[in-house]
Amino acid sequence: MHARPHRPPTGRTRRLRRVLSGVLAAALAVPALLLAAAPATAAGFSVVGSPSIASSAWVGTPLSVSLAGMDISPAVDSYRVSWHWSDGTPRAVLESPDTDYTPTAADLGRSLYADVLLRGANGELYAIGTNLTGAVALRGFDEVPELAVTGSGVVGEPLTVDVTGAWSPTPDDVEYVWHRYPVDAVVASGTATYVPTVDDIGSTLYVVATATRSGYASYTRISTASTTVRLGSFAGVVRPTVTGTGVVGSPFTATLDVTGTTPAPASVDFQWYRTDGTPVAGATSATFTPGLDLLGEPLYVVATLRAPGHQDFVTLGSDYSATVSPASFEGVGRPVVTGSGVLGTSFTASLDVTGTTPAPASVDFQWYRTDGTPVAGATSATFTPGLDLVGEPLYVVATLRAPGHHTYVTLGSDYTRTVSLASFAPGAAPVLTGHHVLTGTLTATLDTSAWTPRPRSLTYRWFLADGTPVAGETGATLRPTVALVGESVYVEVTAHAEGYQPYVIASAPSGTIAAATAAVSQPVVVTGSTVTVEVWGLLPDTDYALELHSTPVALGTFRSSSQGVLRAAVTLPAGTALGAHSVVVLLDGAEVARVGVTVTAPRVAPATPAAPVAAAPAVAAPAAAALATTGAGDASALLAVVALLLVGGAATVRVAARR
Repeated sequence: MHARPHRPPTGRTRRLRRVLSGVLAAALAVPALLLAAAPATAAGFSVVGSPSIASSAWVGTPLSVSLAGMDISPAVDSYRVSWHWSDGTPRAVLESPDTDYTPTAADLGRSLYADVLLRGANGELYAIGTNLTGAVALRGFDEVPELAVTGSGVVGEPLTVDVTGAWSPTPDDVEYVWHRYPVDAVVASGTATYVPTVDDIGSTLYVVATATRSGYASYTRISTASTTVRLGSFAGVVRPTVTGTGVVGSPFTATLDVTGTTPAPASVDFQWYRTDGTPVAGATSATFTPGLDLLGEPLYVVATLRAPGHQDFVTLGSDYSATVSPASFEGVGRPVVTGSGVLGTSFTASLDVTGTTPAPASVDFQWYRTDGTPVAGATSATFTPGLDLVGEPLYVVATLRAPGHHTYVTLGSDYTRTVSLASFAPGAAPVLTGHHVLTGTLTATLDTSAWTPRPRSLTYRWFLADGTPVAGETGATLRPTVALVGESVYVEVTAHAEGYQPYVIASAPSGTIAAATAAVSQPVVVTGSTVTVEVWGLLPDTDYALELHSTPVALGTFRSSSQGVLRAAVTLPAGTALGAHSVVVLLDGAEVARVGVTVTAPRVAPATPAAPVAAAPAVAAPAAAALATTGAGDASALLAVVALLLVGGAATVRVAARR
């Protein structure tokens, strides 16, 4: 409960108190008056009436004895006043003229009266008592002001006791005690000012003022209540602003102009947001450096202002920042390419990044054809071209990458060397083996053991000595035909390997190709007789069959010598028809050469000797060719001539072969 204020007595109350005090004093003074009604002779005073004192007595307020209204004779020279409590306890004895008595705290609640001893100039004495006062009390204030608590009620802003009117008399001290409502709790005391705290939020405050003055009863006055205590609000707050390029790796900066903001904030915090309102985790400073996860997005920032006793103030969002974007490389040159372009070797691309900022985290390459088509799979600094690129130059493009930066694609390099086939490092030339005769074969052999690399395949082409190709001859072996008789041939061998330029290498020419030539010891032969057949220009050490044509009759099989010469004595069958015949030389059933003979019947008379016949080499003897008839005694001479011709022909062939 609030202390009940003590109010000063009104005029009516004071009059009532005086009447009661007077009645009480009169009742107590009756005996004294009765005694005084009969003047004492010894005293020599004649007194009508009695002294009086105030009926109300206040601590600190002097009480005076009044002789007014009394008829005293002779005149009073001096007097003495003895002050007593109503029970007779003396309090003070005072001589005129200073006979006033000031009640003290010891007199509180006691009534006082005074005994007055009058003295005359001639020694006259007269004792008389006063009326009785009311109980001594503390005096109350006459005027009390109205009290009200004024102020905003904002935490941190002072509340003040507003005094309307004045205290009368002025108190020696006024103590103020501040209370919180509705939970009645004392929150402060001593002064007329109180600063609300956050503990007071939601409550009202009032003050109990107690005025004190010496000799006066203390007086307690309760003020009206304050407004409800609340947190203060910021005023004059603007939106934050954002600066920055938005390039990944460079910061955004948020600022808030608080020059017009009241109160000045104790702190300003920031939070960065995506456009969808999602806060960016950890982005709570005035500066924020966006990462790759924010590429392609603008941001905005919100500021929060704080001050003691004030509600936190969250601003509106700033305008959007620049869109977060990758940074760009600077100082990038063109790649450089080295390499011969020969198949089996590599091109190498390099890029000088010493002047490039930032230093790239990676550099990748892509090789291109001249038409701008990327070479599939050619994505390394080194590239070995294949057969599909023979005849083309290439160029390369480099791609630079670094976190937070745009991918940078350089200009193309200069063109490489044209991609070309590799070249063989050849070994020895091909060699011809075999026999350069009509029935023989010539074989080309190429030793590739010393070649680098060794050819994967070989192709052949035969030529006459003058460079004319031999039609249809593209194998390693050549069988001389009649058309080649008298010609010298050579072979060109072409070496092949994947990725290598074909290499053509020629053999030395062969000897002149010769046809087999046959002769008989006598062109006219008697049926059933023996004739010697000689053939040269054959394959050495080879079996040949001899037949008599036109109706083939086997004459036997004979072997040539190591020089390719065959000599055989054959007997014509006895039943051979008379006339022109041919002795045919066969190899594996194929005709190699032939020579004509004439078969005659036996004669009775000896024959006339005939002149020797010189045998001329011929490719093929005509079936009906006739030989000159000679005697039997000249056969040895004919054979000698034939032998000389054979030896001369063989020597000629050997000389030609060496050439």
